[in-house]
Amino acid sequence: MNKVLLVWNVSKAQELKKTNSDSDVITLRIATNETIKRGDQNENETTFHTCVFWNHLARYASTFEAGDIVAIEGKLKSREYVDKKDIKRYVTEIYVEKVKMISKKANRNPSN
Repeated sequence: MNKVLLVWNVSKAQELKKTNSDSDVITLRIATNETIKRGDQNENETTFHTCVFWNHLARYASTFEAGDIVAIEGKLKSREYVDKKDIKRYVTEIYVEKVKMISKKANRNPSN
């Protein structure tokens, strides 16, 4: 089974992009935190994940704002590419299959 479930706070809004084949895509870099016990101390450990949203999910992700709390379900995919310096790179990304808004940020500047 290849399944990933994450809940996180959106740190910044992202721009919807179009591929050459006219598909909508957004790539979000998200952080999750975990508390690790090391001896007598608890330390926070942050892991960064790259999440790829396609088509209708990308259009929905384009509505996310900083402070929103979002849950995703997806699967891990690995790929390789050659960068501009001709170095082979390997990446693992989460391809999002489902997304749910848990909480919208509160309007911080209500109009009078």
